[in-house]
Amino acid sequence: MVKLLLNLILLSLLSCSTIHFKSENIIDVSLDERDIHTKDIEVKVEKDFFLLGMFPKHEIFVDKEFANVGVQSVSSLEITQSNHLKNTLWTIFTFGFYYPKTYIIKAKSTDG
Repeated sequence: MVKLLLNLILLSLLSCSTIHFKSENIIDVSLDERDIHTKDIEVKVEKDFFLLGMFPKHEIFVDKEFANVGVQSVSSLEITQSNHLKNTLWTIFTFGFYYPKTYIIKAKSTDG
């Protein structure tokens, strides 16, 4: 049983999920820092994968995520994957059939 549990933990660490971050030019998104953008903005996006992350292939439209919180333009874009114990436990207890992922998208925007 312990060997099975260790193999599942190893598989969850080596899984292969595919996600594409895109923009539809709804708002201005820049990777570079701009002087007019001083306010930190953070958006949390959760996506569900199955079979150790092999299905489905997700797309996240960064500009739509920021437009949903009322931002007109952003710069200094930073995307990280957040590893939570809850997500790891879901993967282990479902034997890899359910594989949730959380992404944090950070940027700077104007104060107004």
